[in-house]
Amino acid sequence: MNELLVRKLKEIANELPDRPGIYLMRGEMGEVLYVGKARALKKRVKSYFVNIAKHHPKTKQLVEHIRDIEVHVLKSEEEALLLECRYIKEFRPRYNVLLKDDKTYPMVKITEQHKFPRLEITRFVKPDGSNYLGPFSDSGALRRTVHLLNRVLGLRTCTVTEPNQRTCQHCLDFTLGNCKGPCIGNISEKEYREHVLEASRILAGRSKDLLRVLRKKMENASEALDFEKAAGFRDSLNALNTVMGTHTGPVMKFKKILQDKESELQAIQKKLNLQKTPVRIEAFDISNLSGKEATGSMVVFINGQPDKRYYRRFRIRTVHDIDDYAMMRELIIRRFAKIRNERGSLPDLVLIDGGKGHLNAAMEAIKELSLNEIVFAGLAKRLEEVFIQGQKEPLPFEKNSPGLHLLMHIRDEAHRFAIQYHRKLRKKRIAESVLDDISGIGLVKKKWLIRKFGSVRRLKEAEPLEIASVSGIGMKLAKEILYNLNSGK
Repeated sequence: MNELLVRKLKEIANELPDRPGIYLMRGEMGEVLYVGKARALKKRVKSYFVNIAKHHPKTKQLVEHIRDIEVHVLKSEEEALLLECRYIKEFRPRYNVLLKDDKTYPMVKITEQHKFPRLEITRFVKPDGSNYLGPFSDSGALRRTVHLLNRVLGLRTCTVTEPNQRTCQHCLDFTLGNCKGPCIGNISEKEYREHVLEASRILAGRSKDLLRVLRKKMENASEALDFEKAAGFRDSLNALNTVMGTHTGPVMKFKKILQDKESELQAIQKKLNLQKTPVRIEAFDISNLSGKEATGSMVVFINGQPDKRYYRRFRIRTVHDIDDYAMMRELIIRRFAKIRNERGSLPDLVLIDGGKGHLNAAMEAIKELSLNEIVFAGLAKRLEEVFIQGQKEPLPFEKNSPGLHLLMHIRDEAHRFAIQYHRKLRKKRIAESVLDDISGIGLVKKKWLIRKFGSVRRLKEAEPLEIASVSGIGMKLAKEILYNLNSGK
């Protein structure tokens, strides 16, 4: 590894605080290679660049590719654990082997949009007007705590959106005295909401009053020799203490995150003079190397957050020269011709990775489709200038504008997604080209081999008889293929 680079990374590590947090190791293209957590950031990050020769082979390989380090200082190891989990699922770094599954930590959703809100445990945030608290790392303790709060504060647990007199007739919680019965006027809406507010305060960490009450009840039950009831209060105390100890506090205030995104979207709406808030933004980028294996990407952000269900990749079909503008035209025509033919819903804003030239190419394509109601904008990398259709000069975004930062984030995500696909195709082409050096393998036979085995690696591991079963190969050629692939000739 380059000594100057190691020295630079060591200097970065030396300036870090001895506090808990997470660190992101970034590669040459800015991609996240590894996400880690630490009790003391300085000590942990510095360890990567000391005695490198003694590291595990995988760690040495990681260090070879590190070009920059990003850190987030947090209040506790619990916060670091949860933020590490979130970032690993978001970036899916190649050197992280754990937490790449779909595991998410639970949160408490308070349905503020209902007349009589209820507490729900969920693992997903939706822009539905609810208030979200968490996440919490111990799901079992959280469930016990929510059950306790419902019982102590008399909150409703029924799943009916707006309960009434009829639904109350069959309510076991009301019969047992665990619900205040707001649906039948047993408690006013104002009083009920004060109970809900108290629950949110407790879940946000202000639980001293409830802990004191529970502890007193446990002591009273114990003095009265009602050990079963005392044990119940003890379990409630343990659950509440566990939840309060693992709650991430202000770092993960999802309601605030949603409010911030809404503010960013409103800033974009105002600056671009859009008729409505750009809830759905689609961004497009092109990636090619000397015109080979040219690809395009589409990423979708909904309410300012990436929604990977709608991401799409494109292989450029009609352009064989180095012509980014023509490739962008093809990309836009293919995407929006499908929407037009299927009568799908249009995005509120389309963001093009590039300046005026790329934007004009996209506008030419959309005119062919007669979909002139779509608003297009281009974001050039060099000066981070935003261009919009019909205007020669860039829009005067301030450099610290939250709206500009969101557009840059969306543009960068489209760029990352395009490069990722382009690299995948290029690696596949390089691997398949090995077959071209084998006598007797033409385009047709190579196509059949790749179709059957999927990759050259799997072909190398196959048995001769299995290869010989491919149309036009035979046993003699199968052995020759294996000899060439495994001997490196």
